[in-house]
Amino acid sequence: GWPVSLANPATHTDALVALLRATGLVVGDAGNPAAPVKYGYQATRGGTFIAYCTVWPLEQTHDGPLGCPDDYSEFGWQVTCIGDTRSSCEAIRFQVDQALIGQPLSVAGRTVLRIRASTDGARQVRPDLTIPTKPVLISTPRYAAFSS
Repeated sequence: GWPVSLANPATHTDALVALLRATGLVVGDAGNPAAPVKYGYQATRGGTFIAYCTVWPLEQTHDGPLGCPDDYSEFGWQVTCIGDTRSSCEAIRFQVDQALIGQPLSVAGRTVLRIRASTDGARQVRPDLTIPTKPVLISTPRYAAFSS
C-alpha cells in the first residue's frame, strides 16, 4: 500500500478555534459558545449584547505527489459572526479576519503556512427579525488553508 499521511480534520479545526480564542474573541465550536462564557443578549433580548462567532468546518479535499496522492489537504471553514447591529456584526467579522488571514495554523506533524479568505468571501449580513426591534445580524465569512 501507499505510505499515507492523511490530514486529520479535527486537529485542524481545533487549531483554528484555538487561534480565534487566543485573540479574546467569544468563540463557539460548531455551536454556541460553551458555558460559562457569556454571549448574545444578556438576561432578556434587549439587554446588553455580546458579539460572538461560531466555527463550522466545511470541506476537506485530498491531493499529493504521485507516490503519496492523499498527503495534502485543503480545508475550508465558515466562521459565523453574530452581532446586534450591522456595525457590531461587521466589527466582529473584521476581528475574525485580523485573527485568521495570513496566519499560520499550528497542527502537530503538519505544515499549514497561512490561512486565507476563501474565494467564496463573506456572505451577506442578514437579520433575524423574530423580534424586529432587537435584531440579530449574521455574517458568514469563509476561510481556507492548505496542509502538507
